[in-house]
Amino acid sequence: MTSLDIWQFQIAGFSVGSSVPNRRKRPAAVIFNFFGIFGPTGNVQNIYDQVGAQYHPNADHDYYTVACDGVGSMPDLVFKVGAAGENEIRVKARDYVQDWSDMVGLGVCGDY
Repeated sequence: MTSLDIWQFQIAGFSVGSSVPNRRKRPAAVIFNFFGIFGPTGNVQNIYDQVGAQYHPNADHDYYTVACDGVGSMPDLVFKVGAAGENEIRVKARDYVQDWSDMVGLGVCGDY
């Protein structure tokens, strides 16, 4: 752990939904008090594809949204950690999708 706000570690693999697991060892970080999913473009795009996210280009920054009523059926993000990937960290959709419906007045959610 590098600080109270950033937790850095190695992942030995990653998968979401029916995607083929990525088994490359990579550095990873969890940044607390920050929103968004960041990583290699192909991996992040795979997450968006697996959850059916819709892309919205924006002059300031692009973002993706998903329907709030679909969060319960979205797949877990699965991270393999440990020297040989012997441990799994599962992240449920309710933990990686933020509900903005009250803020924007629409029935959409986002991971932005």
